[in-house]
Amino acid sequence: MTQDLDSIRERWISERPIYQTLADHIRDLLRGDLQRQGILCSVEGRAKDVASLLKKVMRKSYASPYEEIHDKAGVRVIVAFSGEVAIVENAVQRRFQVDRYENKTLGLEYSELGYLGVHFDVALRESDVIRPEWRSLIAEIQVHTKAQNCWSDVSHRLLYKQDHDTPTEIKRRVYRLMALIELFDETVQESRKAIEMLPGAPEAAVLRELEQYFYQFAGRAYDRDLSLRILEVLEGLYDHQEKQAFHDVISAFVEKNRPKLAELFAAYRNDERGNPLIFQPESLIVFERLEHDPFRLRDSWAATLPMPLLESLAAIWGRPI
Repeated sequence: MTQDLDSIRERWISERPIYQTLADHIRDLLRGDLQRQGILCSVEGRAKDVASLLKKVMRKSYASPYEEIHDKAGVRVIVAFSGEVAIVENAVQRRFQVDRYENKTLGLEYSELGYLGVHFDVALRESDVIRPEWRSLIAEIQVHTKAQNCWSDVSHRLLYKQDHDTPTEIKRRVYRLMALIELFDETVQESRKAIEMLPGAPEAAVLRELEQYFYQFAGRAYDRDLSLRILEVLEGLYDHQEKQAFHDVISAFVEKNRPKLAELFAAYRNDERGNPLIFQPESLIVFERLEHDPFRLRDSWAATLPMPLLESLAAIWGRPI
């Protein structure tokens, strides 16, 4: 075993940088795909450290340890809502060659303790292989909700013994924890759907429409309370017909100006002196109204909001007012 571990150690020290670049590449591909779909999530990649690899070899009964360990390169995606897991799954299946898929939650019996989440073993499709040494290498992609990720962080400390050795009372406590994780995700998802179905609250409806496009370009969180306040002003810039067709209005604007918007958001991404409203979803309405009704925009804005902010956004868009 010592000699085997030594040879595995030396091989991994030599090859780990290749797997790190592979993990980074898969992370970037997947992050880009999800951002283009308007999904705000965390996507991180890493190559397994040397000690972790050796410990896994010692812990598992592998016939060919180095070849059978498929999480040497790993990417983890963490989403806010359980309903977004399926979107990530579809993105993974479209982008990569999937060798194995496992839903850890569905794989557990009701009487079992364990890990939650979705795992893939993937390889790059030929079109995404930009370094020959990546060809045929396997990486693992994990997909968790935030609640499942929290469980992942603590479960290894709780479930350190075999299930059949765990006293019944302790099992019962852990079952309650696992049930709470599932209940939390289900309740959040159901509440989100219920809120979206509520009548009224036009600003919230407009904001939900803007979010999907904003995340595509910005890929970051924003101040929701500030958005709702500003939308109280901007929402009045559309007549009844435009409000009814707001999805089509904003979609047409974004598609027509997609290259310009992408360039603009990229240019100001790290500008600490830039206009703070650029990285708010309502900036898309400001840019759209600058194209179609700038004078009404100016008058409505001036009544309640600081004009220098609008003037700055107008200059950035290239339509000074």
